[in-house]
Amino acid sequence: MLNHYILQRLLWVIFILSIVYFSIVNLESVPPLAWDEGWTLSVARNWVERGIYGRLLMGKPAPPGLEASLTVTAPAAFAFRLLGVGIWQGRIVGLFFLAGAITFIYFLSGRLYGRKVANIAFAALFLTATIFPHLHPILVARRVMAEVPMLFFVLGGYVCLFFVFARSVWFMPLAVVLWAIGALTKVQAFPFVAASLVLPLALTIWSRQWKFAKPLAAGFVSYLVTTRVLFWLQDLMFEAPRSPIPGIYGVVAFVPILEIRWLALQVSLFLLPTILGLLYETRKLLNRNHWSRMESNVDVLRVTVLGFTGSWLAWYIFSSNAYPRYAFPPSFVGSIFVAKLLCDLIDSNVEVFSWQRASKPNTMKFLQSRVSPELSLALVIIIVWSFSTLEMLYRAYVVDRDDSVKQVAQFLNTQTRPDALIETYDSELHILLNRPYHFPPDPVHLDLIRRTFPGNFTKVRINYDPLAADPDYLVVGDFIKGLRLYDPVLRTDAFHLIRSYNQYDIYKRTR
Repeated sequence: MLNHYILQRLLWVIFILSIVYFSIVNLESVPPLAWDEGWTLSVARNWVERGIYGRLLMGKPAPPGLEASLTVTAPAAFAFRLLGVGIWQGRIVGLFFLAGAITFIYFLSGRLYGRKVANIAFAALFLTATIFPHLHPILVARRVMAEVPMLFFVLGGYVCLFFVFARSVWFMPLAVVLWAIGALTKVQAFPFVAASLVLPLALTIWSRQWKFAKPLAAGFVSYLVTTRVLFWLQDLMFEAPRSPIPGIYGVVAFVPILEIRWLALQVSLFLLPTILGLLYETRKLLNRNHWSRMESNVDVLRVTVLGFTGSWLAWYIFSSNAYPRYAFPPSFVGSIFVAKLLCDLIDSNVEVFSWQRASKPNTMKFLQSRVSPELSLALVIIIVWSFSTLEMLYRAYVVDRDDSVKQVAQFLNTQTRPDALIETYDSELHILLNRPYHFPPDPVHLDLIRRTFPGNFTKVRINYDPLAADPDYLVVGDFIKGLRLYDPVLRTDAFHLIRSYNQYDIYKRTR
C-alpha cells in the first residue's frame, strides 16, 4: 500500500510541476500576442509612462475604448511599474488570477462533493480542453484578457456564499463586492451571476427555506446596486463615461443567425464532458424530492454554481457569436460537474480501481473486473479529450509559437524616422512601438466582426480610408489580413512591401 501511496503522490507532483512549467515557459510567444491584448497592454503602458488612462493616436492621448476593464488593465499596469514594460510582465498577472481561480474551484468541488471530486476536477481543468487553445486554462490565463480575472472574482464570491450559510451572514457583503467586480471585469458575466442567484432564490422560496432565501434576496439586490455603483466609479476615471460601441450587442451577445447557431452547436460538441456533467447534475435538480427541499447550504451552493455554468453555456449555444473564447467560463467552472459524473461512475465500478496483494511479498496487482458500458464510454471520452489536449498544447508551444511582433517593432523602432507615422490595426504592436501610430475608429471593429458571419464577407463594406492620416508605413498582420481591411489600398500603388516577419508584412508609402 505504501508503494501505491508514493506512486500516487509522485504522479501528482509531476502533474503540478508540468502545469507550472507550461505556465511560465515562453510566456512572450505562446500563445502569440493577440489583438485583444494589444489594447489593454497599450493602455497600461500609457498609464505607467504618461500618467494617462487611454490610448495613443498619432502620438496624442485618445479615449479608452477596446481595452479590457479597469480591473484587468490596473494589474497589468502594476506589473509594468514593478517589473518594467513588456509582454511577459503584463501576462504574468493572469497566472496569479488563474492560481486563485483554481484554488476556488478546488474548494468548491471539495465542499460540494468531497475531496475525491476536487482532485478529479483539478485534473479535468487541464485535460479536457480539446482542440481549442481558447478553452485551456493555461493558454487563456497567459493572455491579458478578462476571462480568468472575472472567474477569480465570481468564484471567490461563491466561496464567500458558502461561508455565509456555514458561518456568518457578514460574508455576504464580500461576496456581493466580488460578484460586482467580476461583472465589471467582464460585462458578459453580469446576467449569469444574476441567474445563479435567482435560481436558488426561487427554489428556496418555493421550499420555504427562509434562512437561505433571505440572504440570497439581499445578496441579489445588493449585487445589482453594487455593480451599478462600480461602473459609475469606473466612469469617474475618464473624461467621458465609457459606453458600449453602438451595435456591439448585435455582433456579440444576440446573433440570431442560423449559420452562427449551427457553428456554436458544433463548437459545443467539444464541450461534451461539460455538457454531460451539467445534464447529470440537472437530472437531480429536476427531481421534485430534491429541489423542493433545499435543506442545506450545500444544496443552495450547488444550484448556484449550476445556474452560473448552465446559463452561460445556454447563452453560448443559443445566442452568442460562437467565438470559442466565450465558451471558456462554463468549460472552466463545469469541471466541477464533470468530476462529479466521473467520480460516480468510478464509484459504481469501484472494484475496477482497487488493488490487492499479489502472491509475491510487497507487490500489488490491479484487479481486472467487468467495466460497465457507462464507465467505458466515460473513460474513452476522457482519454480522447486528454490526448487531444496534449496535441493542442504541442501545437501551441512548438508549431504555433511566434514572437514576430517583437521583430516588427524592433525594425520600426530602429529603421524608421522618429516621427514616421505607422498605420496599423494590429494593436498588439502598440505596446512595443516607440513611433506614432494610427488606427481605424472603434466602430470599424464591429463591421469587421460582421464580415466574419456566413455570407457577409462581400456584403459588409468598411468605410475607412487608411490614407486619410497620411501614414509613412503600413503594417498588416495575419489577423487583419484575413479580414481584408487594407486590401483596397494595397491594390493601389500607395504602398510597397519592404519587409515580412512571419505573420506580419511591412509596407512603405510610395511618395
